Amino acid sequence: MLFIIIANSFLTLTAQTHISGDIKNTKGLPLDGANIYIKDSYDGATSDVEGKFNFETSTTGTQILVVQYLGYNSVEKSIDLSKNNNNLSFILMEDTSSLEPVVLIAGSFDASDEKKAVVFKPMDIATTASASGDIYGALSTLPGSQTVGEEGRLFVRGGEAYEAKTHIDGLQVDVPYLYRLQDIPTRGRFSPLLFSGTMFSTGGYSAEYGQALSSVLLLTTNGIPSEDKINISLYSLGLGLSQTKVLKKSAYILSLDYSNFKPYFNVIPQITAWKKPPESFYSTLAFVTETKNDGLNKTLISYNRDESKILYPYYGYDQPNTLISLLNNNVFIKNSHKQYITDRTKIHTGISFNYDKTLIELDTIAIDDKLISSQLKTALTTRFSNKIELSYGGDLFYKNYKETITIISDESDFIFKDFQGALFAEAQFSPSPKLAFRLGVRGEYSNTLNSSKIMPRISLAYKINKYSQFSSAYGIFNQNPEFQYLKFTDKLDPETANHFILNYQYKNKNRVFRVEGYYKKYDNLVTYITENINSEDNYQNNGFGYAKGIDIFYRDSETIKNGNFWFSYSFLDTEKLYKDFVNSATPSFFSKHNFSFVYKQWISKINSHIGMTYTFASGRPYFDPNKPNELFLSDKTKNYNNLSINYAYDMSNIAKFPVTFYASVNNVLGSKNIFGYKNAFNTNSNSYDLIPIQPQADRFYLIALFITLNK
Repeated sequence: MLFIIIANSFLTLTAQTHISGDIKNTKGLPLDGANIYIKDSYDGATSDVEGKFNFETSTTGTQILVVQYLGYNSVEKSIDLSKNNNNLSFILMEDTSSLEPVVLIAGSFDASDEKKAVVFKPMDIATTASASGDIYGALSTLPGSQTVGEEGRLFVRGGEAYEAKTHIDGLQVDVPYLYRLQDIPTRGRFSPLLFSGTMFSTGGYSAEYGQALSSVLLLTTNGIPSEDKINISLYSLGLGLSQTKVLKKSAYILSLDYSNFKPYFNVIPQITAWKKPPESFYSTLAFVTETKNDGLNKTLISYNRDESKILYPYYGYDQPNTLISLLNNNVFIKNSHKQYITDRTKIHTGISFNYDKTLIELDTIAIDDKLISSQLKTALTTRFSNKIELSYGGDLFYKNYKETITIISDESDFIFKDFQGALFAEAQFSPSPKLAFRLGVRGEYSNTLNSSKIMPRISLAYKINKYSQFSSAYGIFNQNPEFQYLKFTDKLDPETANHFILNYQYKNKNRVFRVEGYYKKYDNLVTYITENINSEDNYQNNGFGYAKGIDIFYRDSETIKNGNFWFSYSFLDTEKLYKDFVNSATPSFFSKHNFSFVYKQWISKINSHIGMTYTFASGRPYFDPNKPNELFLSDKTKNYNNLSINYAYDMSNIAKFPVTFYASVNNVLGSKNIFGYKNAFNTNSNSYDLIPIQPQADRFYLIALFITLNK
């Protein structure tokens, strides 16, 4: 999978299509500050004082170019990116009732429903030094997210990883991460280069989506590519191959990837005693077909197989290490379809299937988990006028979870099945070019929990001037308890979070500054007592908590020629009483202060790209069982520091065909980071030993060679 993520990204750094032109009104006067972008992508620019614009895009084929400006009708033009698209000219007509000037962006990192220039795009993910091509790794450099190095998952604004849900073309992915053993960081299953759009909501998201207490990540898959090609990759962790084939009105992309960490671990020692280092096989097959009425049908099939074994130490005991083995197989299939059914109404339908099977074995114990889930979705959007737009639809979910625990020959089954139904409606109203409202409501029903919930959502935005605006959002969000609880009891209620958000954003050309304050109130969180883990009555909805803070983000791709940088800062104050907590405290995953700085530079004279990421996080709480309950989670780890760099060199002029050499180093300074502490009772000292949770090695290295063959 890694070659898809990195290879295409750096090859396209030198294969960008240039688009330029000018924008004027009907009087022939230039329009300064107009937004120009490729529809369903995150490539675009803003016109200057002379009405001129220029930008580069990595999209291919026939695309729609959108031009928008305050108080004027939008223009859409079909362009063929295989041809010359310089010196384009657009004339916009005034429309004082236009909906485009003000957009609702509170809690979201995107172009706000394709109506605003982009903050974050897939190429940013692929070229962020610390991310190694992982979507979730790149998102951890944005404000609101936390650095949880031993997990690799997305933790947002005081919410754990299970509170953030991933959707592909509007359909939920129940298992978006690769499976790893405890304290071994994971990564996402999907390449960012599969997607033309990435919208990361840190809260207050649309009524179209549910079952996520903290955030949603919305990924939009690519359209039809422009040409056939074959990609080959050779890298220090494995090898890969992908083929793109373009047909008359459709295309398919087949990708295969194999990785094996054993040779790498033989060179770079790890702190874990690996019996079998992670070995993975990954494949995807994507179909895209154009249909009538500007329709697009997309099918994605992915399969993962992961296997690993470690020797886990018995801390505090004079016993040999125990062998723990992991085998995971995952299948995700989805089909989605979009088209206009009338001039004013667009329909989006989709169906998905998830299958995930994990087998963990240790000593005489085997734990076999199996999840089968599916979703059926219909969503419609009707635009009644330039001032009113209505979105509405519904979802059906089916989930079937079974866990089988075998101890010697004694077998126990834990099963949970559920049907969920949801309906939503959301209206956006813009009484003036400077003001917009969005009012929504979502209703959900779970038949197994016998639970019905109504969740209102509201957001509004006010445009101060051409470059800046205020936004705010409020919403109620529910999520069913995790299967680890529901396998013991179905007598629980959904967990609840109320979001309050206030946002300010300034955007001028290719510079963006935003600051956002928020408050999140938790209720009905699951609590339990560890000693009674198998008891049905042990699990209650007695938990509660809060998360509040401020996020700051600045991005600039204008000041430095061929350069691009951003920085983010998050302040988080959070406490919860949930799980087996003895009192309310800040969970061990969360730091009060998080800071990231990302810089990227293309140097055309030497055909090279360089990048760096610096991440800082203040100390995280940890539990010392040798201390009284009043000091529960009161200790802090030392601060976290990580400087990562990457380099790519385009060798095409030497090889006479597209070839890229790539190298990266994560934590180049070798900072001795500690994520937290485990504890184990020591029978010799009659006390608990604290064992640090650390990265597997001080540094992570990657060297690769990527080749593209165009037909």
